[in-house]
Amino acid sequence: MTHWLRFFRLRLAPTALSNVIAGAALAGWALDARLWIMLLTWTLALYMLGMGLNDYVDRKKDTVTSPERPIPGGQISTRAARRALILLFMVVVSGLVWMPQESRIFAAAAIMFVALYDLVVKEIPLLGPLVMGAVRASIVLVGAAFAGGAADFLALPHALGIG
Repeated sequence: MTHWLRFFRLRLAPTALSNVIAGAALAGWALDARLWIMLLTWTLALYMLGMGLNDYVDRKKDTVTSPERPIPGGQISTRAARRALILLFMVVVSGLVWMPQESRIFAAAAIMFVALYDLVVKEIPLLGPLVMGAVRASIVLVGAAFAGGAADFLALPHALGIG
């Protein structure tokens, strides 16, 4: 089980959760317990998808640079990793259905930026960090819109600052 925790880097998950919480705080915290659980679960699934996809994409390079990681170390098969990532992708995309409409554009942007980072730009100087910043900013805006406050753009300067 610890190999899955390492694969998804769950010890760092509070960084992603803090971004969506910051957005909700900027919008006035107007969420009941059910909405908080949905928002935090979606954010955690997106985070795990991004971290897992990063390791999956880098699995061949990691056999040399980081052989202790779960895939090159043999604790997780590529097939099992792929299945877990497909499941997480389905969870993340299905979130677009039940989210408030105001949040969907920011959530879709966050999903796109995660994929763009992991699959295309992470090794490109300047562009990689900018896209990762866009992921973080999008997550702040998801939280703000989810809590009903993105329409006034109060969260935008803060989201860009965090990003």
